[in-house]
Amino acid sequence: MGNTSQLAASRRHGATAVEAAIVLPVITILLLMCADLGRVIHAQIVVTNAVRTGAEYGARHRFTTATRDTWEDRIVSAIEEEIASIQHSTPGQVVAEIETTQVGTDDLRVQVSATYPFQLIVAWPGFPPSLDLAHSVTMRQYQ
Repeated sequence: MGNTSQLAASRRHGATAVEAAIVLPVITILLLMCADLGRVIHAQIVVTNAVRTGAEYGARHRFTTATRDTWEDRIVSAIEEEIASIQHSTPGQVVAEIETTQVGTDDLRVQVSATYPFQLIVAWPGFPPSLDLAHSVTMRQYQ
């Protein structure tokens, strides 16, 4: 009778090992998917805040035809400073576009858009290895 209980216990341990071998890869894949999703959401929030910061700078600071290039460079710098909080980001990865539209006689509408190429941890089947995260903000510049 002692041998029978030892044999049953041995089989249970074997079944546990097989179950673990099946479940652990699935759990690992789910954890990596969750990590990638969290990273994408975080990066999108950072891009959104960066564009808002650039648009705020553009709305608060006036420019002339002579200072427009400097004004745009400062908007891009404000965006890149915010994007720097994303791990493994390098300056110059962000593509920023700045458009201005005259509203009335003295007011100006400033639209700032930015696109950031985000790299996933794993190349998931059916998904591109890089996602372009984009956002656009329009603010009015008052006299």
